Amino acid sequence: RRWRRASLGEPSGFVAAVASLHADGRVREQAVHALGAVTGVVAVAALAVRLLDHVPQVRERARASLSRARDVEAVEVLVDVLRAGVDRQHAGDALARVEAQIVEAEAGGVGPSLLPGLLRSGRRR
Repeated sequence: RRWRRASLGEPSGFVAAVASLHADGRVREQAVHALGAVTGVVAVAALAVRLLDHVPQVRERARASLSRARDVEAVEVLVDVLRAGVDRQHAGDALARVEAQIVEAEAGGVGPSLLPGLLRSGRRR
């Protein structure tokens, strides 16, 4: 009951990030939806974890929210989280989709190029 009363929309995204770890998939899905409106690497990291979720609706909502992650710092965090969870069931699919989004954005000229920044990154692994 407390989770239903918690303000998932508070501006820092802290409540939504914590709620995204809840045992109930419906709560995680609502939290991921709220995180979609939050900027910053904490929100990106929390959403990246949900790309590995066992509930398809949670994964899809996280994927949709992360489609706006178009800067080097966000992509670094996103890939770091997915690499940390590489043994999870949905990690391969999540990594492939992130790679495809980057390649597609680069080919389509959507926003500034990420590749030069990613190649200079200290996280090149």
